[in-house]
Amino acid sequence: MLEEGEFERLGSPKTIKVNVRVIASTNRDLEAEVKSKRFREDLYYRLNVFPVSIPPLRTRAEDIPLLVSHFVDKYARKFGRKYETVPKSMMKPFRSTPGPVM
Repeated sequence: MLEEGEFERLGSPKTIKVNVRVIASTNRDLEAEVKSKRFREDLYYRLNVFPVSIPPLRTRAEDIPLLVSHFVDKYARKFGRKYETVPKSMMKPFRSTPGPVM
């Protein structure tokens, strides 16, 4: 379907044409996974048309206050609450850097 832009439903003789874009995300090194035969090479090259690489949040500590503020605002509105600021004591656990999660 990704290559041809068409597919057939299981049990149906009718071909359906589609125009789709696929967005895929992972925390794995897919190139290494392909080399070790744990990820299909053909699928990797179809997905790797326009790669976007974003460093992990643990290396972008300056982004944490912005994200906390965003989610506090979002859920405060959802639950009808209002918060002016997030206390520094509450921010401290978010800024601590644990080891990588596997």
